[in-house]
Amino acid sequence: MLLRKVRQVDTQAQASISVVITVYQRAELTMRSLHTVVHQQYPCHEIVVLADGHHPGLADVVNEYGLHAGMAGRIHYAEHACPRGTYGNPLRRLGLSVATGSHVLFMGHDCLLLQNCLQVHASNLTQAKNGQALSVTALDHWIERNFDTTARASGLPRHVGIIPQGEFRLSELTIGTVDLTCVVFPVATARQVGIFREDWDMIYAADFLSIAACAGVLPVVSSSQVCGAHF
Repeated sequence: MLLRKVRQVDTQAQASISVVITVYQRAELTMRSLHTVVHQQYPCHEIVVLADGHHPGLADVVNEYGLHAGMAGRIHYAEHACPRGTYGNPLRRLGLSVATGSHVLFMGHDCLLLQNCLQVHASNLTQAKNGQALSVTALDHWIERNFDTTARASGLPRHVGIIPQGEFRLSELTIGTVDLTCVVFPVATARQVGIFREDWDMIYAADFLSIAACAGVLPVVSSSQVCGAHF
């Protein structure tokens, strides 16, 4: 478990976004993901890195990176063993339980954020009273050899999470149309509706169910800008 006290959720009008990075199977990709979060134009509130078991040396690397990046005390690492076939869902549930920002973005170790990602989400959230909305952006798939973390990737095979005609429509939400990394959740509402519940742990589409659950009770603010990439 995380070796820190969980602070009260920040409820300031300006979104304070916690980023939860879940690590499973391929821990060697983690630092690339972490690098793109640290170098956001809109500073994140905190970064929580959660691994699905023991990855030798990863904790030291993450903590040292936090010191060099000037984020000591704002990058947290913990290991939490997950049963096989749970797709990292217990890690996301743990991340939500310890997040101290007003909002949370979940990403895997195989995701990268463009530098404008959190800025676009923060801008989306200004459209909703007190930022109480589900923010959705667009996402590319990435190929390691040509992905540029400072600009939109080019020559990629397909898009995931592109919003039809620049507008998110709940009626068109189907599995695969919106990737988890496209979405920022208000922490309080996400906890209230119970995203990534324990009885969804073995469901591959738990991210889809979680997005749909929040979209059913919250307004959705969206942008068609591509803000990140996923394998």
